[in-house]
Amino acid sequence: MIEQPLWNDDIYYHARLQRELKTAICLDESIRHARDAAAALETGACRIVNVKVGRVGGFSEARKVHDVCQDNNVPVWCGGMLETGVGRPTISRFRRFRISDCLAMCPHRNGTGRKILSNPRSW
Repeated sequence: MIEQPLWNDDIYYHARLQRELKTAICLDESIRHARDAAAALETGACRIVNVKVGRVGGFSEARKVHDVCQDNNVPVWCGGMLETGVGRPTISRFRRFRISDCLAMCPHRNGTGRKILSNPRSW
């Protein structure tokens, strides 16, 4: 996976690049709401989406982004945007929302803040 290799407003060139690569592109900063996710998936700009609750404006929009991805059989992973200790459990709750076929990023359990990729079904 290559995360956001081009500018955040460059859906067109992400789509052109994705057609040339075997490796999946994951869009992150490009996805600000469900409309961005729908446009990215319709144009083939990515094969994976990173949804950040804070960036998309809250849980309602994050759920819409998730649903757009799920409708298109595209994996989603949930990253964070500098959440404090209070915010992390809230984001974790979103990660558990109907994501049986999605990926999730979570803080490393030893408290280092290092992020690890894990399977949410094992939580």
